[in-house]
Amino acid sequence: NQFAARYSAPSVPVSFEELAPRGYVAKNDYHSLEMLDAQRLPKGVFRWMDPNEFMARFHAKSRQVYIVTGSDAENGAIKAFIICRVLTVRELFMTEEFRNPVCFSGREFFRSLRSETLFYDRMRHHFQLSPDDAVFYTVGMGVHPSFRGNHFLIEGMNAISDQVRPEHATLPILAEVAASGSGRIHGEAVHQKLVHGILDNGHALVYADTVQAVIDHYRAGPAHVASLVKHLVRCNRRGIRPHNLDHQDVELRDTLEKGRGVFAKRAIKPGEIIAEFVGETYIADLESELPEVMKDRSIQIGPKQYVFAENRLAEKINHSCEPNCGIREKTKIVAIKPISKDDEICWDYRMSENSDWSLDECRCGANRCTRRVGGYHSLPEDFRQEYLQKGAISSWLLDNSETSI
Repeated sequence: NQFAARYSAPSVPVSFEELAPRGYVAKNDYHSLEMLDAQRLPKGVFRWMDPNEFMARFHAKSRQVYIVTGSDAENGAIKAFIICRVLTVRELFMTEEFRNPVCFSGREFFRSLRSETLFYDRMRHHFQLSPDDAVFYTVGMGVHPSFRGNHFLIEGMNAISDQVRPEHATLPILAEVAASGSGRIHGEAVHQKLVHGILDNGHALVYADTVQAVIDHYRAGPAHVASLVKHLVRCNRRGIRPHNLDHQDVELRDTLEKGRGVFAKRAIKPGEIIAEFVGETYIADLESELPEVMKDRSIQIGPKQYVFAENRLAEKINHSCEPNCGIREKTKIVAIKPISKDDEICWDYRMSENSDWSLDECRCGANRCTRRVGGYHSLPEDFRQEYLQKGAISSWLLDNSETSI
């Protein structure tokens, strides 16, 4: 909350790097609050929020429900905090995390979500929450590097869970998490789902049906929470989060042109299920309107519906203009011809996509490669008839009469 601007352009934030003393170097993207408070501003520059106003707002938040702080052992200065608030979805939109026009993160400024209608639509779709529904909202900020990571989070949330009142335990819980890092993994580990695209700052929201469901993880002890986190870390390192329909005889390997791909460890017969797209369903008029993280990692299952299968086997399978797999129903990838040991598993993305998505430079290497790959409407007629005959087209395209854009 430490911002500056010039009187000549009051709506344009000035970063600390522009004002810092010569030779000052930030360590681990951490700017000392004491340094910020002591900084003398150049002529013509004013501070958006002075330290006293910041602390007043901070303590006003702390009175709302629960707060845990991490303080410097030597001088008691606050270095990190976790704040929990109970408020309606309508009130949530009015908080600075969602509605404030400028949020500062690292060295970049982001514009946050401004459309109230869009916010309510997304909250209703992803969490089945209406504007007047109450939620338990958690904001955690590990400011100083010494407070980052799971240690402060586990201790802080344990302290909060011991104080949660019965009337709050049955509320749904939301928390903002970064796009990556230990906070993201920790939040995902103890909540039921993770959703992108509610916030426009690149961060995600984690959600659970009740506060009690999250509390139970913390009350099971630090070792239990650590095991959940380690499981996610192991999955991320392997590159795949397991699913019960994943074929047991395929594996990830590096390719020369396409990054990583999925390969057969034994011969696979037609009809064998290779993988399934499993994840959160998103609504968008066009695929280009999806959050950036999922534009090339989701599958279309309806005119405006997409499934984001983050770190699932299905989203690791590459495109080919001469595929050995197709789409059954809407989300299953199934072999449509015999696949030999060490062959790469592949499918034609046009078997499911019919939005504005495109692959402008196809690198599949097939003799019949079309070079550019669009949606179902762009399929050559002979491709289309072949895929239809083999039952390789997504059912949403077969059921939908409007198959052109």
